Amino acid sequence: MRFSHTIGLYSVAAVIVLLKLITVANAAEPFKVIAPGYGCKTDENYSRLMKLIMSEDDTAALKFVTPLMRSGECTIMEPGKVFLDKASVLGNPCVRKRGDVDCYFTRSQNLAPAE
Repeated sequence: MRFSHTIGLYSVAAVIVLLKLITVANAAEPFKVIAPGYGCKTDENYSRLMKLIMSEDDTAALKFVTPLMRSGECTIMEPGKVFLDKASVLGNPCVRKRGDVDCYFTRSQNLAPAE
């Protein structure tokens, strides 16, 4: 009985978190990028780049990101205000700068609520 009660509490908590993320995404709430980091227009490219960086294969990471940077598919997110366009419970958020049409996926650890 105690186990099912705990699972129920986790389910409710997960739904609350999901609803907050959806509400934030729909409101285009301002956040701030707190540290320079990469951002890519697709989560797949961003995730692949992060895997290469985390594997400490700098040569492969550079070969992967250089053409994406030239094409505008990836960028370096500089500290400053951004707007959350897409939030995900398990994935990376997608944010855009004021005036930009496209959002860029980046790590949630690179973001903090704007004050």
